[in-house]
Amino acid sequence: MKNILTLFVALFTLASCTTREKKVTEITGLDLTKKPGDNFFMYVNKKWYDSTPIPSSQSGVGAYMFMNYPQRIRLQGILDSVSQTQHPAGSIEQKVGDFYVSGMDTLTIDKRGYQPIKPILSRIEGINNVPSLMNFVANEIKVGNASIMAFGVGPDDKNSSMNVAHAYQTGIGLPDRDYYFKTDAPTVTIQNAYKN
Repeated sequence: MKNILTLFVALFTLASCTTREKKVTEITGLDLTKKPGDNFFMYVNKKWYDSTPIPSSQSGVGAYMFMNYPQRIRLQGILDSVSQTQHPAGSIEQKVGDFYVSGMDTLTIDKRGYQPIKPILSRIEGINNVPSLMNFVANEIKVGNASIMAFGVGPDDKNSSMNVAHAYQTGIGLPDRDYYFKTDAPTVTIQNAYKN
């Protein structure tokens, strides 16, 4: 019995003494002409950045665009289907199909130019004081167009377990208020470019 136990211990010890091959991690694609501390992004990505074509129909490439492609094809099929089939008037299918066709008809869009928004532009030109501005804003909000103000419901800033009504400004083109009020040279350059 003692010999059998010794044999098992020897076998287990021998099995644990095998040498494993050293794992080698192959790193390709690094731009070794760059120093990682100078420009880490280009050090890691330059070869890919220079060799990966971006299709003219896209603003970039990446995993999310690749994963999104099947959904885009599927949605395209749905939109093509509802836009090429007669549906009952007022149905969701009819509305979606008509909306899709109206956006795809670029010849008509180009032909009409800015004609569809002339009434709104005319009302904007008629704004000459604060009451007329407030009247315009109120009417636009009534029909669902947020102009300089918008309303929405969202979590309370002090108590996120509660939803409250929010009024906020819309249509500002610069990222945040500092871009409008800071007076350092780079910000003033941005402000002047924005005004002109």
